[in-house]
Amino acid sequence: MRPLAATIVGALALGLASCARPVGVEPAPSASDPVCAELLQRLPEELVDEPRRSTTSQSSRAWGGEEPIVLRCGVTPPGPTTDPCVTIPDTSGENPVDWVANPDTSNGLRVFTSYGRTPAVEVVVPARYPGDAVLAELAGAVAPLPQDGECL
Repeated sequence: MRPLAATIVGALALGLASCARPVGVEPAPSASDPVCAELLQRLPEELVDEPRRSTTSQSSRAWGGEEPIVLRCGVTPPGPTTDPCVTIPDTSGENPVDWVANPDTSNGLRVFTSYGRTPAVEVVVPARYPGDAVLAELAGAVAPLPQDGECL
């Protein structure tokens, strides 16, 4: 009986998690780009062991609880910048993607924007998540976007 009770409790918890309110996300300027729709199909259901949540705007995804990781496709590509730029391969060690890191983390959020890819992808990562792991798990989905530049 106990394994059955644990299964029922687990199923209820999973059901409640999937009924969580959608994450409010501002749509990106180029969210309607067909390439963003293709990207969304490649994104994982789980990201750093956090389940995917629904969002309120086109071409966006979120994962996690109260302070979710949020991805928006179709943001304005960053131009030349002095902000840090990092190259992160996917979890297999292939498919590298360049990311510009917003150095302002005063609000506990780190913002990464894909560099040299159009449309650009923005990922907002709360401090409690490992940024490199998040970007590595997303790299395989972002890498196929058209590339027109790279970090120097």
